[in-house]
Order: sequence, then C-alpha cells, then structure tokens
Amino acid sequence: MRKALKEGIKMVEKINTELNLLDIFYSLPSKKNVVFLDSQKDKERLGKCSFLGIDPFLIFKVKNNKVIIEKGTDKIEYHSHNPFVDLKKLLKKYQIENNTELPFIGGAMGYIGYDSNKYLEEIKLNSIDDVDIYDMYFGFYDSIIIYDHIKKQLYLTSLNENKHHEMKKIIKNSKNFIYKEKNNIVDIDIKFNMEKEYYLKSIKRIKDYIYEGDVYQINFTQRIETELIKSSEELFYDLRHINPAPFAAYIDTGEFQIVSSSPERFIKLKDNMVETRPIKGTRPKTDNVENNEKNKRELINSTKDKAELLMIVDLERNDISKVCVPGV
Repeated sequence: MRKALKEGIKMVEKINTELNLLDIFYSLPSKKNVVFLDSQKDKERLGKCSFLGIDPFLIFKVKNNKVIIEKGTDKIEYHSHNPFVDLKKLLKKYQIENNTELPFIGGAMGYIGYDSNKYLEEIKLNSIDDVDIYDMYFGFYDSIIIYDHIKKQLYLTSLNENKHHEMKKIIKNSKNFIYKEKNNIVDIDIKFNMEKEYYLKSIKRIKDYIYEGDVYQINFTQRIETELIKSSEELFYDLRHINPAPFAAYIDTGEFQIVSSSPERFIKLKDNMVETRPIKGTRPKTDNVENNEKNKRELINSTKDKAELLMIVDLERNDISKVCVPGV
C-alpha cells in the first residue's frame, strides 16, 4: 500500500543506468526499514512500475491501539481508539499533488494487517496473538527510486535535496544482481497449526453454518511454519524467481521482515475511482498450447470455480459499497 506526501520541493530525475530496482535493493548494505514493491508479471496491465523506499523520514506503527510515531530521534507513543484516523491525518499532512507521469513519487509504504479489522468492526477476538507483529506499519519516504518496466527507465524522485544526492550515490554504488539457484536438498521440519482431523471437522462446521444461513463466506486458513535456513532476502529472491507476480513486496520493519507475492490487486484508488480485481479459480499454464486450451476450457466450464469467483466479486462489491457510491 502506498500514499503520496508533501514536504519540500519535488525533484524527479531520469537516471541513465542499466541497473534495475532488484540490483539496487541487492546492493544495499542494510535493508532496515526498506520497502520494495516489486512487479514482475503482467507489466502492461498491472505491473508497469516497481518502487523502492529507503530510509523513511517518519515511521507509523500500531499494536493493540498503541500508536508509535518515530521521526528522526523523536518518538511518541499514545493510545488510540481508531488508528485509521491517526494514519489518515498523517497522510493528509504530507499529501502532495502528483502532476508527473509516474503513479507514485513519494509517501507512505507498508501494510495493514488482518487484525486491524478490530478498529473498524465490533468483533470479539478469541484468537491467540502468538505471532506478535504490528497491526499496521508504514514508512514515510521523501525519496523513492522507481523503475518503469515498459520504458526500462529508472527514476529518482525526492522532496529533499540532500536525500536526493544520497540516493544517487546509492544507485551509483550498486551492482548487478545475479540469481544463483541452489539445488541443495535439506530436511526441514514443517509444522501445521492443526491436525487433519480437526481441519476436516472445521470444514464440516463451516458448511453447516453456510447451509443454515449464519455466514456467507469464511476465510478458513491454517498456518504452515518452518525454521528459516536462509536470510529473508534470499527467500525473497527465490520467491520472485519461482513465482513472479505483479504484486510482490519485501518489507523490513527493523524488527521483522514480510515477504509476499500475489497475482491479485486487492484495491486501487485513482481519481476517486476504486477498483478491485479478485481472482478465484486457476489452472496451470505451460509451454504446451494444446494443454493450455484444455485447461482454459475446463476452468471456464467449472461450476465450482465460477461460483467461487462470483461469490468473492459480490463480497468485494458489498465491502466497497460501504465507502463508495456505485455507478458514479
């Protein structure tokens, strides 16, 4: 998630280099508080640009109604009934007009965790918080390095002249990243947070709830956990190599890292128009044209996949209608 900001004079510079954002990300001596929004697929429609934020001038984070704001050496903490309101105030304070051809030239990048629904809905929480990460985390960046995949052009945007020169030095000192695939087979202990019997019983209960009309949809998941035998950066490199996606990210909060990859655009806001692109139902795509056509027909004619897609589209439509005016 990203949002534009205001502070200082806007500077947008084309950087003549053969480097891309992965090269620069790889070359950083420290990844602390770095956010890398990485697009590697469907570049014409969904993944035109990638964004790299380094050294935020402000950090906003929330845990259980406790808001923490860090700016330089200053740090404030306070209790908030609704941290979304606090975040909105900061976004408004630093918002600027973006009259460039680039979709994003600086601002807030980070995440809003699933547990943040407690600030919006009256929900009784019975789950145990054994992961212990922030409900929200955003770094506010006054300088962004951008790569346009269509034009194959690197840009540097800044609202701070000193930061602009610092970022140019980082780019200049970067080197090409060469992915080295490792074929080492290692025995790892994979843990699931529920047994098969419990999982199947839970599915049956969910079906009963649906039949009885108590629920419309349940997001039932299980956690798969294992010891990480490589760095989080190496995991990110492997993931983007194995599963390139239009919406991938590496987020370093200074305390933990989040590595993600998704084919779905959850939400887009531009010129007061909101767009969501949910995906349900997939089939493998290979180099075999005949098999691809067969899988395509199978997917189109699948009653289950069609029902699941219609359900999630209707669910998103219902959620968006809470904050939007339809048909405008």
